[in-house]
Amino acid sequence: MLFLGIFLLFSAALSFVFWGWKDFSAPLRVAMPTLFTFIFLALGWYVRTRTRMYRSGIALTAIAALLIPIDFYTLYVNFNIPPEHSPIFWFITSLVCLAAYVAITLLTQSSLFGYLVGTAAGGAILSLVEIGHQHFALARDWDAAALALLAVALMLIATALSRGRPNRWRVMAEPFRNLALIAVGVIMLLSFGWRYIDRKTYDALHYSMTISWWLGSFLFGWGAIHYRSRTLGILAALALPMATFFTQAALFDQTRTSPAWHAFGFALLVPIYLTVGNKLLACQDDKILRGHGRTATGWGIALTIIAALWSLTNLTSSAAAASSHAVLFGAMLLALFLRQQPRILYAASLFALTTTAFVMTELNLSPNQFAVGWDSWAIAYIVVAFRFSAKTNEWRARLTATLINAGFIIASFALVPTLFPYNGNMLAYALGNWLGLAAWSARLAQAGQPGFASNGWLGRSRFHWMAALPLPVWTWILFANRGPLGYDLPLALSALAWGMVALSYRLRVSHLV
Repeated sequence: MLFLGIFLLFSAALSFVFWGWKDFSAPLRVAMPTLFTFIFLALGWYVRTRTRMYRSGIALTAIAALLIPIDFYTLYVNFNIPPEHSPIFWFITSLVCLAAYVAITLLTQSSLFGYLVGTAAGGAILSLVEIGHQHFALARDWDAAALALLAVALMLIATALSRGRPNRWRVMAEPFRNLALIAVGVIMLLSFGWRYIDRKTYDALHYSMTISWWLGSFLFGWGAIHYRSRTLGILAALALPMATFFTQAALFDQTRTSPAWHAFGFALLVPIYLTVGNKLLACQDDKILRGHGRTATGWGIALTIIAALWSLTNLTSSAAAASSHAVLFGAMLLALFLRQQPRILYAASLFALTTTAFVMTELNLSPNQFAVGWDSWAIAYIVVAFRFSAKTNEWRARLTATLINAGFIIASFALVPTLFPYNGNMLAYALGNWLGLAAWSARLAQAGQPGFASNGWLGRSRFHWMAALPLPVWTWILFANRGPLGYDLPLALSALAWGMVALSYRLRVSHLV
């Protein structure tokens, strides 16, 4: 019966307005919806506080709240406010609605009106942008960034209200959180569509969209933790690279930079994703946080691949590829120590090789000279393995073994640039480096150095084989580099054979002793 009475009252009011609106004076036209607003406010208060129909009272109060902006619209239409004063009028309207909605929320303690508070704040922000456009030539395209900033402010306010002792203001916390996430998601999609469908220039709309995506990635990340939502976690992981891309695109347009440098921005994100992923994966008792950790780690791996390949899209200059792969090399080293999985060193080694190659290409060095840079890495790996093996534990032992394997893999790769095209002198250098590393490693293995004296790969004798097999080939290359081969090569090989036999006999005797 209550709602039937309200419906009849509302119908009578509409009929009265419809049939006699033109005959009313302007003050009366404004007074009628205002009177209805106060009537519904009073009815809502009465039903809510004096009866058991609390929800009905909230519904009546909500009708009154929605009538407030209609009252101001009636005032705007009937008193012919000049267009140049429209932004200020609607700004004042938004402030009045904001104050009214805050008061209603506190009185009713209903979270429904918290959404109206956020909506009124958004109206005030849009009015301010319009005022700036009218008086200070501020582009209207900044609406998206302004509303995204408001969403962040709502989230911060909600966080502050949730802390401390419970009070009447806390009722606004949850609506502010939900409204911030919903609003920023809509703003990001609309600004993105507007920018890439309607515009092709890097103007205020692009900058506004970029800011909204940066802020959106922050809000989605926060929401993923607070609401324990895998979906928000995925959105946060997606939004951050997109925001980075938009930022770089605007910068590259101003500086006429190659798009290949997008890889550098993506590469800088990889350490962030891997660090966050490792920290969240450490939460063994929380499946949701571990899920976020897997998401962050997966995106870190995906961005590694994207950055590595994107940098190759323009090789007229190798600076972008060298910089991106250097960052990825550092990211792989970081992941190596965070996860303590030695096999990650192989990925780091790959980026070490590519970084060196791109740097040497940028310095206009010939491909044959790549062998020098790559052999330097091989030497560094074996030296680090030797230093790590001095103080051994399970982690250092596994890492030492991986360093040794990776070092010799790099030394073998260093032989390739000397063959295509063939360069005898560089091949002699690269193969001599291999022999030196193998001989040193064999000596360390013979002395029982941890990591070198392992039981894998034919045991300790693997380094002896790695030195003995290529030694005749190296000798042949040295003689070939001198000129046409003659009788001196067989004599040298015979001397080498006797020397190897004598060395093996000595090693056997020392081993028995």
